[in-house]
Amino acid sequence: MGMTARQRVKKVLVTYQRDKKRVTWTVPTMTDAKALMRMVRDKELDGINPVGAVERHRASSQTVTAHPTLREAMEKWVSRQIENQEFRGATGEAYSYALATWAYPTLGDASVGKITRVMIGAVIERMRAAKKSRALIAHVRMPLKGLYTWLIDGEESLKGMVNPAADLKLYVGKRAHRRKDPAKLDYFTQDEGPMLLDAARGYGTRWAA
Repeated sequence: MGMTARQRVKKVLVTYQRDKKRVTWTVPTMTDAKALMRMVRDKELDGINPVGAVERHRASSQTVTAHPTLREAMEKWVSRQIENQEFRGATGEAYSYALATWAYPTLGDASVGKITRVMIGAVIERMRAAKKSRALIAHVRMPLKGLYTWLIDGEESLKGMVNPAADLKLYVGKRAHRRKDPAKLDYFTQDEGPMLLDAARGYGTRWAA
């Protein structure tokens, strides 16, 4: 038995060979490839034909509603917010830029149904490690929260899902307003303030009134 995983652009090829027969499967990420390889090994140890087991598993998975990637869903949501005048165009551009820079490299091609609070938290932790401002972190966090509120309310297959961006205090950290010296407080700029209000309107909070 031989098995390999090869990275290609936006996909990974997993090749399984046994008794001069070769089968190749395509999966989205190397993490998925490793999970598939573990599944094949487990089936072999159980004396089960791994090729048939994998094919049945993949066929059953395809019957589940396919969710868009985070990038696809976010682009649709931002466009909708602008069309409904929930966002200013500049707000959408600022959010899209922040997401493209910080969230999409790791989460952009992931299904919205598979993204977790921990995965979003890892993005915020990278931003904090790079000493990015709270305002820029908000440009990633707030549209994610608004997107998932919209998806959970509208996508039948996501109903009951907990919004993974709803509670990120563990990753964002304590508020700077606890400092007593006003000179050390972090304020939003005149450009950032309207964007935050737009985001608040985007997921229907009463604080935007």
